[in-house]
Amino acid sequence: MCVLDQRTRPCPLLDAQVTPRISWQIEEEPEEQQEDGGGRSPDPLHGLRIHCWVLVLAGSRGVWENFFIDPLTGRSYSTGDSSFLAVESVWDNFNYYVNMQDCSNGVQDLVYDLDERSCWEPLLYDVTDRKQLMESSDLHNMGPLTQMKSVWDSNCASVGSVGSDLELGFPDGHKDTEYRKAKVDRFSPVLRRDRLVQRLTRFRDLDCECFIQRFNPQTNEHDMEFSSRARVDRLVRRVESPLEMTETYEARPDHLFYRRVRFAEPADERARQPAVKAVVERFHRNPSKPAHEDVAQRAFLLAQRRIEVTYHLEEDRFIPSKRKFIKPRESTERTKAGDFTQHMVSSFQVDRSKTPLSLLRLYQMLVSLMKDEDKVSAEIRESKKEVTCQTLMFTPSAGVYVCDDVSVSDDVIVCDACCCPWEAEDVEEQWRLQQVEDVLTRFLVGLQTQTQTQELHQRCLSEFTDRMKEQAQLIQNQHQKESQEMQDKEQWYQENQVNLNLQEVLDYHSYQEDKRKNIELIKTRLQLKRNETRRSMRNFKPTQVPHRHIEGRTH
Repeated sequence: MCVLDQRTRPCPLLDAQVTPRISWQIEEEPEEQQEDGGGRSPDPLHGLRIHCWVLVLAGSRGVWENFFIDPLTGRSYSTGDSSFLAVESVWDNFNYYVNMQDCSNGVQDLVYDLDERSCWEPLLYDVTDRKQLMESSDLHNMGPLTQMKSVWDSNCASVGSVGSDLELGFPDGHKDTEYRKAKVDRFSPVLRRDRLVQRLTRFRDLDCECFIQRFNPQTNEHDMEFSSRARVDRLVRRVESPLEMTETYEARPDHLFYRRVRFAEPADERARQPAVKAVVERFHRNPSKPAHEDVAQRAFLLAQRRIEVTYHLEEDRFIPSKRKFIKPRESTERTKAGDFTQHMVSSFQVDRSKTPLSLLRLYQMLVSLMKDEDKVSAEIRESKKEVTCQTLMFTPSAGVYVCDDVSVSDDVIVCDACCCPWEAEDVEEQWRLQQVEDVLTRFLVGLQTQTQTQELHQRCLSEFTDRMKEQAQLIQNQHQKESQEMQDKEQWYQENQVNLNLQEVLDYHSYQEDKRKNIELIKTRLQLKRNETRRSMRNFKPTQVPHRHIEGRTH
């Protein structure tokens, strides 16, 4: 029943993900069931974990049977639940009672009559118990408010303030829960630099030592879901494979809702990004334009140097208007650009009564489409970079990352990987060495002696220190801004408190509570940044920054 240890139960996040069952997955299921049949190794702490629960006894306030309440989750459980192994003691506002009953067979047969001395032994003697108090006349003379006040005074006087813990949500802003072959990590919002709030890690074995994310080796597909409200491009979902990428949008001003990209087979395996072969985009209906001018779908066939445009259906029509363009030959050092002719465009116009477009108007339309093609190609390159960065960023955890709406970019990121931790680290390190910019190049001009090498190290250290200070100053400025806004709001409330209604007062308190929470989170981020800077400064040594240009000059 431990909230942090749910290793006997499947992870609810995995149950929520419905994926198609493929033949190779079905073949592996009997093997997994056979492996799981042996069960987990014996738990050395089985029966030794103690947890505090709330026991509600029947007999008053419409309660007809005893039950437990978990104070951490608020869930109720029956007193005969098989998950409970034993009950050691119970206490209330009268006394502390030790359980004297046998719990070798669980708690199903326990009697919760605290006045029964053979079942519950009171720790404090010569203390008025519940039965004596009920029989005495003091209970009838004592008012309900006085009785309740004495109970609260005796039990809640020592409860301290936990405001900072409540603002962080979890102790130190982090909480992890173990499930069967899975682990879920939860983080406080805006505490991490990558805005991660929830992380799911899947494991190969029951002991959760080697992680794994299943995937189909033939497709190697990455499926990412985003919060469109937090993105400028209003992206909702992206499905990416080596030769194809599909993106879905919503509520865009240009009415784009679908984009499918096909990539060509890479001629060189070392190529960073594959060449775009074809792009298909689809648009919602724009009521401000007539149907025969409102684009429903456009296809950029880059490999064939063609562009196809399909318009929305007009009323009482079942065939849309279409246009197909062939791009003229581009100019080179030896040849001039080709001319646009009537043979480079073919049109199908549903309403023959309308005047066909002139060649000049068609050429202007083609130029506009070619500009859109360049813009779309740039967006595709940025999307591929984003996929690569996110995949490599999350490879060490090889799981599913769920981010809250506060995230700047992604809301849900599903990264498929199948590797052990040491393999993931090797792959990530190799990619980082290939992609990282050589920041020492601009310092190496004129580097000849050992003294110049030491001066190089000092300059690098100085620039690194300045950069860390700039980042810390940005966080500090945000803290000052939030504090100033909170003070201004408080001053406004003091000046207009008399004229405010109940809803405005509640809005003010809610606003102040959110500001206090943001300030505490910013303080935590600032402290983490300072600690990170101190560690980096201690570890910044010349021997840790080798470079091919100074290998022979540092000895």
